[in-house]
Amino acid sequence: MILSVVVPCYNMAKDGIINFCLDSILNQTISDYEIICIDDCSTDNTLEILQDYQRRFPEKIKVIAHKTNKRQGGARNSGLEIAQGDFIGFVDADDFIAPDMYEKLLNKALETGADCVGCTASLKYNFDFTVGARFKKGIAGHDLDTGILDCAGRKKLILNGGSVWSKIYKRELIYNYPERFPEGVFFEDNCIMPLIYSRVKQFEFINEPLYYYYQRPNAVTKGLSIDRFENRLNSARTIVKYAKQYNHYDLYKAEIEALFIRIFYINTFISMAQYYPFSIQWFLKFVSMTEEIKKEFPDYLNNPYWGTEFKKKWYIICSVAKKCPVISWGFLVFYFSAQRIWKKIKK
Repeated sequence: MILSVVVPCYNMAKDGIINFCLDSILNQTISDYEIICIDDCSTDNTLEILQDYQRRFPEKIKVIAHKTNKRQGGARNSGLEIAQGDFIGFVDADDFIAPDMYEKLLNKALETGADCVGCTASLKYNFDFTVGARFKKGIAGHDLDTGILDCAGRKKLILNGGSVWSKIYKRELIYNYPERFPEGVFFEDNCIMPLIYSRVKQFEFINEPLYYYYQRPNAVTKGLSIDRFENRLNSARTIVKYAKQYNHYDLYKAEIEALFIRIFYINTFISMAQYYPFSIQWFLKFVSMTEEIKKEFPDYLNNPYWGTEFKKKWYIICSVAKKCPVISWGFLVFYFSAQRIWKKIKK
């Protein structure tokens, strides 16, 4: 079998979300593939919908029903346990794909010998195949090298390779190594993808928006509860842990540090200031984060990617925070409050 597509599912019955996703995968222009759907203890009728698809398409669809909720990482791991394909792909259950996505990715892999092939993605707010706004930076391929990768090419992939979906991976790239997705947490692919990218020998890219990323209200990646906040911080810590554990920390230290700055610090304090600007609790979290990044990476303000990967205003915020977090927090609160007021005035 040439391809296994792993689809983690949780509460996706509403508005036919899971139906549109599965229909898009079933309508691929290739024939030699399987779809592995993992229901992660849904509380709606997602499992019943999956089982109905399995009855109608037994040659294509396999369904795994979890007894305990393991979140997306655990669901992906369950799918990997039974996947038979020479290549592995992942689709989130609230997204969908172009009919020829996997044909194009596989053809590119077979023609070139690449062990990882990606495409760009389109942001969607409804269920149709018109192309919306494209993702920027690495996931759009603009900052990535293609062909046989040297160390510099892997550095770019580690830094800007993007999420697990919108790509295919040669089986050996995953199964020849013991680590899997962290289970029971959010932001699980943040942890594992830099490690996978550090092992890619040849990367190819198709500059077409073949993956449709649906912007679902109340999606996992939106908002910042305490639980998600801690998961995001832990995902950044795990990136560092894996880099040290598998002996590529020294080789890719600047990239690991830049990911830590982005995920652990900047992305998180932006969300904190947007959602909880006047909370003492979240300000104290900001202070503790600042102390932790200073301890983990004492020279993080000298990271070589500040000039290319981060906006200058965030460098200023981080520079000030290193000495006086309260001033940086005050500016963040003012900045995002002013943004909200301006948007209301424009309306």
